[in-house]
Amino acid sequence: MVVPCTLAATMSSRPASEIAVRVLPALALALALGLLAVLTKGQAALGRSPDVSFAVLLRLCAHDLALAGGWLLAAAGVLAALPKRLGPVLRIGHAVAGATVLVLIAVAHGFWMSTGSTLDFPMVAYTWSHIDMLGGVVASEVQPGAVVALLVLVALPVATAWLPRLQAAPRLARLVPVAAVVALVGLAAPWWAPSRELPGPLQPLRGQPVVQLAVGAWKSATLPAVGDQAIAAASRPVQPLIVRRTERTRPYNVILFGLESARASALTTYNSKRDTMPFLDSLARTGLVVERAYTSIPHTTKSLVPMHCGIYPKIASGFDESTPGAMPGDCLARVLRRQGYATAYLQASEAFFERQGDLVEQYGFEDFFSLEDMPTEGFEVVSYFGLEDKAMLGPTFDWLDAHADQPFFLGYITLISHHYYGLPSTWKVRQWAEDREHNAYLNALRYTDELLADLAAGLKKRGRLKDTLFVFVGDHGEGFGEHGLRQHDAVLYEEGVRVPFILHGAGIEASGRRLGGLRNHVDIMPTVLDVLGLDVVAGTLDGTSVLKGAGHAEMPLSCWYQDRCIGMLQQSNHSLVKTIWHYGHRQPEVFDLVRDPDERVNLFGQSGHTADQIDARVQRLHRWKEEVNGRYAAQASRRRNPWVRRQRPEQGTPCAVQFDDVVRLVSTELEPGPVKAGEAVWATYVFEVLRPPPTTWRLFVHAEGPAGALEQADHVPVEGSYPIARWQPGEFIIDRNYIRFDPGNESGRWRIALGFWDEDSGDRAVPSGSGLKLTATRKAVIGTVEVVNADRPVRALGRAGLAEKWRPLVHDQPPVLASGPTATAVQADFGDFAQHLWTSLPAGELHPGQKIELRHVFRVIAPAPLHTQLFVHLNGPQESYLNATHVPVSGQLPPERWRPGEFVEDRHEVTLPADWPAGRLTVKLGFWNPEWHTERQRAVVRTDPSATVGSGAVEVASAAVSLAAPNGPQ
Repeated sequence: MVVPCTLAATMSSRPASEIAVRVLPALALALALGLLAVLTKGQAALGRSPDVSFAVLLRLCAHDLALAGGWLLAAAGVLAALPKRLGPVLRIGHAVAGATVLVLIAVAHGFWMSTGSTLDFPMVAYTWSHIDMLGGVVASEVQPGAVVALLVLVALPVATAWLPRLQAAPRLARLVPVAAVVALVGLAAPWWAPSRELPGPLQPLRGQPVVQLAVGAWKSATLPAVGDQAIAAASRPVQPLIVRRTERTRPYNVILFGLESARASALTTYNSKRDTMPFLDSLARTGLVVERAYTSIPHTTKSLVPMHCGIYPKIASGFDESTPGAMPGDCLARVLRRQGYATAYLQASEAFFERQGDLVEQYGFEDFFSLEDMPTEGFEVVSYFGLEDKAMLGPTFDWLDAHADQPFFLGYITLISHHYYGLPSTWKVRQWAEDREHNAYLNALRYTDELLADLAAGLKKRGRLKDTLFVFVGDHGEGFGEHGLRQHDAVLYEEGVRVPFILHGAGIEASGRRLGGLRNHVDIMPTVLDVLGLDVVAGTLDGTSVLKGAGHAEMPLSCWYQDRCIGMLQQSNHSLVKTIWHYGHRQPEVFDLVRDPDERVNLFGQSGHTADQIDARVQRLHRWKEEVNGRYAAQASRRRNPWVRRQRPEQGTPCAVQFDDVVRLVSTELEPGPVKAGEAVWATYVFEVLRPPPTTWRLFVHAEGPAGALEQADHVPVEGSYPIARWQPGEFIIDRNYIRFDPGNESGRWRIALGFWDEDSGDRAVPSGSGLKLTATRKAVIGTVEVVNADRPVRALGRAGLAEKWRPLVHDQPPVLASGPTATAVQADFGDFAQHLWTSLPAGELHPGQKIELRHVFRVIAPAPLHTQLFVHLNGPQESYLNATHVPVSGQLPPERWRPGEFVEDRHEVTLPADWPAGRLTVKLGFWNPEWHTERQRAVVRTDPSATVGSGAVEVASAAVSLAAPNGPQ
């Protein structure tokens, strides 16, 4: 009571005209607040309900008027009563605060007019924290006329801040009672305004936007957050997805084509009145059409997760799934890569927007093409973050040509049908809808149809069309005011969540069958695996193949906006019921989609849909939300604990191998074989961090097989979530990796090795220690795996493993030198596996440009170590040199396949360069292996002292080279 009394006493000692001048800024702002509230609420209400009455408008504006009255009373009292020396500071502060409030009201109104949804604090915070990527989106909604009108409105209370500099006029005293009346009327507005219930679509408008934003900020700052561990406690454990081949397995190509903002009712296949996508409709007529498919959350980055990974996305705004290692499961691209597929993802939008590039990496695609990789010549910018979609065709066909020998998986998401539905300037616009944006959207879908036709033509030209499975699916729908909402993020009505889902091509019966039942994006991955004949034997997917079963009995839905709306679809024999709960912002809604496909009749409160029954559905939805988010929380927790520890875990086979005194490998564990080619094994290794690793260090893992075959399993440790640069001394890192063997690999033993390399210098860290075999190429060998391939069984050693045409070159006795060539007998032992007997050259002088045949004969003592190679060098005068290194017996018999007791006759042709100088030519040979710790990694040589030996190379033959032609001078 002290402060109000003091203010009143101060005011009573001042002239009324002076008080009026001080009150004027507060009065101007209050009037501006009231006027802006009436204008914005009136426009918003008329957009939802054209017959809004004056009483309804007063009810909508009641809280805005109360804010204006309260502001006037408080601000006028402070401005009038405080000492004069504080006047300038208070007036300026009041002007800034008032302008801020007016701008916030205008922004909230603009958001409503663009989306049909109210603006809340979480959305403001999200936009502000991502303004670098969302700036274009915000700018696209700013209308110049609205900006000018807002500036004029803001100018009035701002200008009044300087009025006290004017000479106080006695007539201004009349403003004091006017201000008092305005304040009282405003404050009483919630009581005197009509108390009738607002129509359902207008209920979200009843609050005051600035107050709601302030309350939201307060709740965000004060409400305790639920920790990841608490959320994860009730979730089921996350298991790796293991897929096995079956007798049904077929290596069809796969194209998963995401149609941006494509609602089912906009496509010809689902609405014969719309000739928007005739080419896609022609494919649907010879494929399979899913009648009712839905997205879980109508937002692209959320919809793509179930489309590609078969699991629900995290039920929250933002894009946490883009975080390395955050996905609680393996996605389709990663699974198909393990089956030998080449994989690529394409979009004409920028990779930066909502971290799409990071998200694609989590899916497991090997190659990614975004706006930054697209050709720009001949293509127009059609959005605030990308080009028209036909720019993707060139990179697609180039990539397909480079992977012509592999089955492929291509993922797409289009852009042109995304808000604001930009079209190329050359596009001939068709008229399908009166609403300008809606019509542009439908034209964008027609453009997309042309893109699909061009893509199919390119595949047909390359002979890859008939073996390709196409999956066409909308990521979400799009609203154009059907229920007062526009765009998609908060649209749980059919126009926002029901999407096309069409299968065509390889593995799909060409019947044009239309499949009933409730289906979801989570069903796409199981369907693709089913068509390919791949069975899931471990791990969990949230969906099922649409080719099996009758669909989902219940299907959850959620808005992308935080705590804005959540819904449920329930299928029964005679009805399909949708329930939407709005978190108290408005009354719940219930629709029978069979009898009321346009969702116009709200059944809430009727039999079967009472408040208690709705509450039971909402509780199930909350449990679904907690369970899904718990899996992501469990994955986040699992990435940190127990995979990163402070105490050494007791697991695997102990070892002690240090890499540059930075990291120590303390144990390894390799899943035992045998394993079929095309499948994979798990390898686990535990590292101890001794000191901070260089930021450019990377981990490499190699599987090395017969005849130099190599499979790379390089990766970021801890499932991509813990890069080496973040490792801290004293930590123990448990890293588990999936090593896949290509379906075309030969049968045999494969060696698994790992190490560290520096991305900048290319150098590998030096391993030292005990417990594992360490190679000269700076690898630690953690074990071997037996790979079995029925199509490529283990080849026998020596002559028995060769085709008939090559067998004459492998003998049981030393071969006799045929007449003609001159042979040099140089007996040299290489290591403990081979002995050189003789080498022959053509008889007589040699000449530049001449093609000569070299013949070497070796006695096999034992099979050479894996990766051993023969090298042959020709040396001449003036430092002339020719490398004739090759795999013996025309590439058919590497030294590791030589059979003890046999004699290998190796013939190969060499052409002397035309500028080879005259003089003595010598032939030197030897064996080398990248894993040997010897001089230049060459085999140790034991030979007659008279032989010329140097650095593991033996001179085995020589001849004279003449510049004179064989038949006379040149």
